[in-house]
Amino acid sequence: MMHENAGLHGGPSTQQAAEQEDVKENKSPGSDTPNILPLLLIAWILFLTKGFLYSSITPLWEGVDEPFHFAYVHSLAAGGSLPVWGETFVDADIAQSTAYLPLPPLMPQLTGESEKFSYLEYWRMQPERRQELRRALDALQADADALNPSSARLYQVQHPPLYYLLCVPVLELLNPLNLVDKVYALRLFSVFLASLSLLAAAPVAKRNFSAGITLAALAALWPVLYIDVARVGNDSLGAAIFSLLFCALVFYSERKTPLRAALIGALLGLGLLTKAYFLTAIPAIAVSLAILAASERDRWKRPLIDGCIIFASAAAIGGWWYVRNYMLYGTFSGLQESIYFPSVGLIEKMRATLDVSWPLLIKHLFVTFSWVSGWSFLHLPKPAYLIFAAGFILAAAGLVKYLLAGNRRKEDLCMRHALVAAGLLFLFFSAGVAYHQVNVMATVKVMGGPGGWYFYALVIPISFVAAFAVVKLQGALARWAFLLFSGALFVVELFGFFSMLLPYYAGFAVPAADGWGVAPANAGAIPLNEALWRLLANKPDFLSPSVLAVSAATYIILYLLLMLIWSRNTLVKASS
Repeated sequence: MMHENAGLHGGPSTQQAAEQEDVKENKSPGSDTPNILPLLLIAWILFLTKGFLYSSITPLWEGVDEPFHFAYVHSLAAGGSLPVWGETFVDADIAQSTAYLPLPPLMPQLTGESEKFSYLEYWRMQPERRQELRRALDALQADADALNPSSARLYQVQHPPLYYLLCVPVLELLNPLNLVDKVYALRLFSVFLASLSLLAAAPVAKRNFSAGITLAALAALWPVLYIDVARVGNDSLGAAIFSLLFCALVFYSERKTPLRAALIGALLGLGLLTKAYFLTAIPAIAVSLAILAASERDRWKRPLIDGCIIFASAAAIGGWWYVRNYMLYGTFSGLQESIYFPSVGLIEKMRATLDVSWPLLIKHLFVTFSWVSGWSFLHLPKPAYLIFAAGFILAAAGLVKYLLAGNRRKEDLCMRHALVAAGLLFLFFSAGVAYHQVNVMATVKVMGGPGGWYFYALVIPISFVAAFAVVKLQGALARWAFLLFSGALFVVELFGFFSMLLPYYAGFAVPAADGWGVAPANAGAIPLNEALWRLLANKPDFLSPSVLAVSAATYIILYLLLMLIWSRNTLVKASS
């Protein structure tokens, strides 16, 4: 990033003139490049299809914190007002459902009427007992018009309300349905929200078609992205808004106008109303504006004035939530650790930085970014993670090659600003993750900050940097490496489903003793058809193995088509 920033700061007038010529040459690349819209349509349908599959195979409440996110939506619909920490409780029907379902290890049983049971224990029950539990589950509705709280506190009220407010009309529209159908519908709605992140690939492809299609392909590949967004949870909206925010920063670097600055501010404000990790975007945007001001010494006031527009707009839209937090809890963030431990101050947090095992945190973030199941936190066997490491090394090689090259000036100036913006968003987001872990260590005294899946909020900025780096690897051999990596990633995803998720959720396997992979719970082969029917237990009635098969076939066809388009537009170009 040091090399990149140096290229953006002022220099000799001849260099500035050359850069202006580069901008002119790349100003209207769309006329000479293929149309990105068909590709984006394929990637979008693939995204929705893959999201549908993950929504269908994931057991109810297996998604991280899913019952509490759903309860937040219900509390808004039934209560008609914003929830308050310590005064808002999970709906009784939602709490009661935890007595009728197999639950992941970290998910508590919210009723206290009976002990929770695992997937293995659930499928070892007598069929009559499981049928009795299913009938009781189907009788639950979580009526959006009735507030019937349980004794379980709703701790997800720490989150800003935008995602949940968007879900309220969907919940009210489906109010006659039972609890299972409502949760499934909100899962699909969450997938749709997350799919909007692909819109950010369009401006990239307009300026560099190879980078654009590589970005779209990468966004479709990440397995944990779908495990994360195919649940009721605000990360889906967070990914969409962060992607559009990155897109807005790219637009602004191309043409600096008050309207484009206001767009950045509006997206930042909406992000602040979605999740507190958008606070990390504030310094990223500020530094980005400072770099733009330094790189255009004759117009340095424009980014500074626009910065005022950006942050004033963001404060007007999203600032009220953080003021509300401070008035209610004495902390702007509203995070539960800060509410529970208000006396923990700066000194304690500085000491906690020494207690955090930073290598362990980095390993945890890498593993849970690469592949991890939902709330059961299953991990692949260790060798599988070497594939993800190889992909990161491939991207790093292309990025280093670009940064060390002497002809970076010839690159589209807008793309260079996009690279800087993506790097800044990632840098300050990582700092926010580190701070969260320090805060947890200072208050709760454990290693338990956010997982690597949080970084999928930056799925488009991260994928852009990786795509940009892959395109910078010259020669067909180097680009074949990406095709091999994507194929290996696809195989890993199939392995994760057939060898991990399917046997575990169907009660044929348990987590391995060393925490990597699963171990058979019974001797003998796993009957595939029986396992698929078990996977669809406690789901909407229309789901069946044939529906999954058709969806999986559609996903595979779209994936192969996307890879074909990618190879024709990168490998062929590299060979020529």
